[in-house]
Amino acid sequence: MKLSKNHKMEIAVFALAIILRTVFFWFNLAAHNYDLMGTIWKSESYYELAGNMLAGHGFSSVTSEPFSPDSLRVPLYPLFLAAIMKVFQTNWMIVVIQIILGSVIPVFAKRIGQYILANEKIALAVGIFFAIEPLLVDLSGVMLTETLFLTIFFGSLIALCKYLENEKFYHLAASAVLLGLATLTRPVTQYLWVFIV
Repeated sequence: MKLSKNHKMEIAVFALAIILRTVFFWFNLAAHNYDLMGTIWKSESYYELAGNMLAGHGFSSVTSEPFSPDSLRVPLYPLFLAAIMKVFQTNWMIVVIQIILGSVIPVFAKRIGQYILANEKIALAVGIFFAIEPLLVDLSGVMLTETLFLTIFFGSLIALCKYLENEKFYHLAASAVLLGLATLTRPVTQYLWVFIV
């Protein structure tokens, strides 16, 4: 299969992003004396929520009885963590999967740029910016919602752009489902549908 110039550029953006995120994570890990949990754990209670769900204590961030429900967090990111922990039985896979997702974000940003700007060079610059932006590089290696949220949200925007381009219902349905999932990851998008309509 012969790759187009556009696909080659997207592979290059993805490769740049994954290299930067991996290198930064290893420097961060070394700065934390190679303590994985000390490197990736943040005091936002997502890990505790995931652990309690796996232990059958419900959606609670409390680490001892009584396990009162948590009303501050939305459920998708803790479910994402719980699924990884259950399937792979290691916290290392949280980092691996988030670095991969974090490296997909620049490719998605490039595609959104192509739809909005219709200029290949500017879209590539957008992709490169998202690949090297320091905060996004850092967030790929810690347990916070931003990486999963941006991946799902950008997927929703791409599906919406495709719908506006060809008016096929399944693109609109995919955009709506992904927007709902993005909202269940970070509620910041809960009113975005009003602007889309």
